[in-house]
Amino acid sequence: MLRKGYLKEWLYLTGILFFTWQPLQAANPAAEGWAKKGSSSFVAGDYLTASDCFQKAIDSDPSEVTYLIDLANASIQSGQFAVGQQALEIGIPKFSDPAKQAQLWAALADLHMAWAKNFKRSYAFPEAIRQYSVAYDIDKVHRPQSVGVELNYLGLIYKQAGSFAQANQFFTQALDSFRRTKNRLAEGQTLDNLGQSYLSLSQFDQALARFNEALPIRREVKDWRVSARANGF
Repeated sequence: MLRKGYLKEWLYLTGILFFTWQPLQAANPAAEGWAKKGSSSFVAGDYLTASDCFQKAIDSDPSEVTYLIDLANASIQSGQFAVGQQALEIGIPKFSDPAKQAQLWAALADLHMAWAKNFKRSYAFPEAIRQYSVAYDIDKVHRPQSVGVELNYLGLIYKQAGSFAQANQFFTQALDSFRRTKNRLAEGQTLDNLGQSYLSLSQFDQALARFNEALPIRREVKDWRVSARANGF
């Protein structure tokens, strides 16, 4: 028979063991195993195998948000953007936790951004514009502090396509967004984009005004490369 002092100690240790054992019991070994295989394949550059492993991890444990994000990232790397998009769009409604939903909406916007850049590299401008626009629509609702990025990229697409007036519309909207969020680096870069676009339109006074606005910001954030370009070097 345990003495009173030992009994208290035994009950205390039993309680600790019970509560520390609970998370171990709650873990899903099968899902974790597939996730580890997926991570190994991802690091090795075998993105198709990684995608397959992450999908199996999701099937084993649909409640773990990181598996879904890992699948989206592997889909981006393998160029299977539609696969990642579908997985995220199906998965988002299954999570009630706002923080997890926010992670997944951000992952979906990032996927569309990567998809747009992929189209841009092959000069498929209409498709790139469509993907940037989808990312913008998502971020406008779920990650408003990031919309300036999509707006700036839309401006760059139109600028590259030679549609400078449309480009300036997006650059101006992006500039407003970056100023609201106090993103000085992006503000300076966008002013520079506006200046270059005005140069292409032969609107030299407008171009010079934007370069002059950009220059002190570039110096402030020590972005010397673009400051030099704004000075004509």
